[in-house]
Amino acid sequence: MTLSDAMRRARSNLYRYEENTEMFEREESLVDTIRERGSRVEPNYDKPGRASHYYEEAAPSWFLALEDAGRAYWALFDAVTTVRGYVKYLQELRPELFELYAVKYRDKTPIPEVRRRFGRKSEKLDQRLIFGLIEWHGWRIEQVGGEDYEKWIEKRWGIKLPRLRASQSRSVK
Repeated sequence: MTLSDAMRRARSNLYRYEENTEMFEREESLVDTIRERGSRVEPNYDKPGRASHYYEEAAPSWFLALEDAGRAYWALFDAVTTVRGYVKYLQELRPELFELYAVKYRDKTPIPEVRRRFGRKSEKLDQRLIFGLIEWHGWRIEQVGGEDYEKWIEKRWGIKLPRLRASQSRSVK
């Protein structure tokens, strides 16, 4: 994944945390509803007493809907649980970053107000917040364009990251 894609996805997860949480809780009931509907599908007989050569069309469509719902459910599960854990971590151990999250992402305060409140360090705090969520998710960042993230990790942990080549990242996604 490129750094810009990861940053976009991390920001989206932060901005939409409450919305995603609500959707995640409703998604469980959607998957159950689709499963229940699919389990009631029966063969459609042309003539009574003969073996059916086809099933009602709902059988394949409910299965495809279940697969799509399953993927969406997993994406929501990943986003919600990761951001929930990250926000809890920020609240307990990084109050300044939690305050930025609360002002900018949760309350959706306009950027000029955020800059006025945090001053010149607002961009640096935002980068720490976003990079921290990328690290929390464990997304692997491509070497091309990921130098800022690599420097941040090296500074934070004192380690050098193994880097992906662009051809390797496609198979990892």
